[in-house]
Amino acid sequence: MISRAAKCFLLLLAGIAVAEEPRLPNPAEAEVARKKAKTYAGEKDWKSARDEAERATWLDPQNADGWLILGTAEQRLDHPAAARDAFRKYLTFSPPEEKSAAVKTRLAQAEVAADQSERTEREAKQVKYGTDAQGFLLGFAPLYKPRIAGSEELNHRSSTALLLGYRMNQASQFLLRYQDGTIPNFSSSAPTTSVDAGVKLVAFEWEYGFVLNEPFEKFNGFQFFVPLSVQLFTNWVNGTPNVYMNFGFSFGTGVGVRYYTRSPVILDAVFVYHVAAPLADMESQSANDKALSPSGTPVKGDATGPEFRLTATIVW
Repeated sequence: MISRAAKCFLLLLAGIAVAEEPRLPNPAEAEVARKKAKTYAGEKDWKSARDEAERATWLDPQNADGWLILGTAEQRLDHPAAARDAFRKYLTFSPPEEKSAAVKTRLAQAEVAADQSERTEREAKQVKYGTDAQGFLLGFAPLYKPRIAGSEELNHRSSTALLLGYRMNQASQFLLRYQDGTIPNFSSSAPTTSVDAGVKLVAFEWEYGFVLNEPFEKFNGFQFFVPLSVQLFTNWVNGTPNVYMNFGFSFGTGVGVRYYTRSPVILDAVFVYHVAAPLADMESQSANDKALSPSGTPVKGDATGPEFRLTATIVW
């Protein structure tokens, strides 16, 4: 006994199969639709003429007059790109010279209007989604695995690199970075030892990009730039029983490429090498207890390392 859910699933599959079944030309019905389209065109009801002409060409793609009426209706409705395509299709049927000459004139008009319309639309998108667009960005840096601290013992490289930020314009953006991982062995002056101690790095970063080209003139939306970043970072180790923290600055530069999709998304791929300047020893905030190197000396935090990151900016 087939359940109701199974019956519904089988009906759905049957519907998909029917929808994907190849469409066969139907010249008779196409001719009926063409005649209706011609009547509507004579009455200057261009929307109805367009609809019937579309049906005629759908039922029989070889219906040349259907394409001609469709092109005429689209042109009257101020849809130059659709009119251009329909006129081009009509001319592939090699119509008589007295007809083709007039259609070629109208095609030329449609091509000029379509080019202008497409250029206007493209320029509007460039203004809205182009170089001065602002928005929030999300990023992932699979390569950036900076040292959490500069000693041999604390040279762990973090495993997760996520970014959240805000793009001000084509040159400036702010980023909040979060990374975490573990250190296999950790010791401090307490003395404290931990195995697989959790480590984290949080950084607030400002980046300025020296732009090398205008993306929309010759580069199809691609823009190349040299990023310069300044990062204020803090990292810490979750030892047992204390948490050890520090802070510092890092500076970085490299190369980047940006792609303006002419849509609400801007994509970046950037390589930067960061050089850190730690400003404090890594120590516990609750006791006079510092992280130690293998030689027993206090160590400072770090954020040095190469970074390759991918970001997507959502333009608003």
